[in-house]
Amino acid sequence: MNRSRMLIIGAVGIGVALFILILVGILPGLQTNDPKNNPITISIWGIGNDNEFFIGTADSMKTEYPNFSVQYKGFPDKESYMYALTEAFSLGKAPDIISVENADIPKLKNKIAQIPSQYISPLQLQQSFPETVWRYDFADKNGTYALPYTIDTLVLFYNRDILGNAGFIYPPETWEALDEMIPKLVKKDKDENIEQAAISLGGTERTILHASDILSSLMIRAGAKMVNEEFTQASFAGNEGKSAMEFYTKFSDPKSETYTWNETMPFSIDAFASEQSAMIIGYERDIKTIKTKNQNLNFGIAPIPQPKSAKKTLSYPSYFGYAITNQSKQKSIAASYLVRTTLNKTIATRFVEKIGGTPVLLSLLNEALGSSEKSVFARQALVARGWPQIDSDEIQTIFSDSISLVISKTLDPQNAIKDAETKINKLFSRRAL
Repeated sequence: MNRSRMLIIGAVGIGVALFILILVGILPGLQTNDPKNNPITISIWGIGNDNEFFIGTADSMKTEYPNFSVQYKGFPDKESYMYALTEAFSLGKAPDIISVENADIPKLKNKIAQIPSQYISPLQLQQSFPETVWRYDFADKNGTYALPYTIDTLVLFYNRDILGNAGFIYPPETWEALDEMIPKLVKKDKDENIEQAAISLGGTERTILHASDILSSLMIRAGAKMVNEEFTQASFAGNEGKSAMEFYTKFSDPKSETYTWNETMPFSIDAFASEQSAMIIGYERDIKTIKTKNQNLNFGIAPIPQPKSAKKTLSYPSYFGYAITNQSKQKSIAASYLVRTTLNKTIATRFVEKIGGTPVLLSLLNEALGSSEKSVFARQALVARGWPQIDSDEIQTIFSDSISLVISKTLDPQNAIKDAETKINKLFSRRAL
């Protein structure tokens, strides 16, 4: 065999070997033609140090996208998060997915993209989540805007020792029962100053944690229609809104038989932790704060009281979902990721284990109903009802100010609630410009 023929055969052999190596993926080449094999990273922003959880969710996509990964950026509080988010959007550098509070969907609608129905249909949404998710919070007739892993609702925290010493075995199930308990729970000094409150209720956001949410829950419970169907104006200043304001502020009225709070008292969660208040209304996420302030506090958790005449139970939600930004260049992949992770029982369970909260998937809520730790929150998740807010931070201030106007006797409840409605409608007008 001559030299040239040997070179030809050798070259052919090397070529065949290289082709086989490329074909099986040992060497780069043909496989890179499939975009699914390219590196894909979804960026997520939220509040809290949730990096470990979100990085772990990448496996849910790797069957289809072998080189898929998640990059999470957490912020210490809502203020710093919203500031960074506003700046990122203004620079055109928003992440693919952002954490969104349920009441803030209207405020952020022009910054987020709908999740296409090909990834989650309206029927699938209703079969997977409680009514508040798909009717009031994260979806409407036009589409789905965000999906949650957990849910949180207002509950009653009560000091077992204080109630027991006053002769009460159980916390109040109704507002009427609470009224009857107050005289036996309130303690005053010789100058009639409150030393121990029956419940931290009736004050502004300055002294009552979640005062605005509590007032909102009472208004909805009374039957107030918070906003009109077109979401163009607030509409709660009728008799229902007035009665809710009257009820809330009676707890801080010295002339009321249910007087138990005033603006000189310590902040509500501090008062509860130091046993200066027998009860407070708060969210599941507040448990950690209470235990940090007093790890030996003997307290229980009960559903938020209902009117004695109520034919159905209602609770008030405050929780986060995850939405795709309109600046994302990977909307389809982000949508697939969101649906796969939020509807996955194993991943949703892992979220609760690592971050906390009550699962929002109906299949997991059913299991939580039998849990001594989660049963109250699970039951309330099934009957939760919030309302879409044009700007939740502004509304919190407006509601707190309206409470202040009533307890200072500057305005009566009717005019204070009308004043709040007028101010919120100015927010709608500002948005329309």
